[in-house]
Amino acid sequence: MVKTRVVLMLLLISSSLFVAGCIDDNLTAEQIAEKMQQKQDNIEDYSLTMHMTMNFGDQEMLMEADMMYKKPNKMKTVLKQPAETAGSVTVSDGETMWIYDPQQNTVIIMDVPDPEQNELDYLNLVEMM
Repeated sequence: MVKTRVVLMLLLISSSLFVAGCIDDNLTAEQIAEKMQQKQDNIEDYSLTMHMTMNFGDQEMLMEADMMYKKPNKMKTVLKQPAETAGSVTVSDGETMWIYDPQQNTVIIMDVPDPEQNELDYLNLVEMM
């Protein structure tokens, strides 16, 4: 789940750079981060289908998931691949997370950590890049 968030955030950041028109040699990291934050603040909801290939040594794992986000802190993910986890659904309202496993017909319920701890620091991220 953490790897998925990292990939998602990198995708969002790279697309934000193009949408925000931040590809300019004269902008500082602070200016880029400010423009990215402004664009992020204007987004109310979005959805995507993520296709990811992960390599672990000589093993390759394909993952496909439909993901939906809505402010504030609402999220839904439906796994399509790999076959062993297809149909798994994760839903969160920002305070509680429910994870449904169709193979076991079970639901795991857990508290979501403070959302402010997971906020993206655009300035540090842009400076790292």
